[in-house]
Amino acid sequence: MLSYHFLNSTTRDNFFTNDTEHGAGILWSNLIFTNAFQTKELPFPLVVAASRLAGSAYNQTATPLLWPMYEFGPYEFGSWDPGMLKLATKDSLD
Repeated sequence: MLSYHFLNSTTRDNFFTNDTEHGAGILWSNLIFTNAFQTKELPFPLVVAASRLAGSAYNQTATPLLWPMYEFGPYEFGSWDPGMLKLATKDSLD
């Protein structure tokens, strides 16, 4: 769904259709090289993901605060969790 909102080949006229590319072939790591990102035509994307213990049977709608949260942005990836407090630039992950 992210590509429908932010990436190439999506216009007002084709936003709700499935007959165009809608960001096909764009990787998260290459987002900063797209024309829409460089000309600031889209919001700054920031994705947050909650971790889960492997094999846990946790079926609640809320994630316990003890489990780390991760942040994915166009320039860096990491966690502000007190046990980690590390962010790595996209270039250092290549």
